[in-house]
Amino acid sequence: MTETFCLKIEGVEQEFMLDPNLPLLEQLADFGINQRKACRNGVCQICDAELLAGSVFQRYPRADLSAPASLYLCTSFARSDLKLRLIRAEFTRP
Repeated sequence: MTETFCLKIEGVEQEFMLDPNLPLLEQLADFGINQRKACRNGVCQICDAELLAGSVFQRYPRADLSAPASLYLCTSFARSDLKLRLIRAEFTRP
């Protein structure tokens, strides 16, 4: 069984469960959160967000990040429970 982590998003009451084997950007889309994106590999830097609590592994640019930090959602994977501030997101589900 895969370990899961809890995601809290600043300004959103609902909490989400994260799979540490999937990029955060992919999971946000599954939760009904449309985050602005383009390249999906960290180069364009459009899917940036603020890590307010927790830690992630970022594949590109390669880094182990702990809050507070900026990250790219397309290349970041949860390593603990997280709290994020999304910068360019649209919520499509209540």
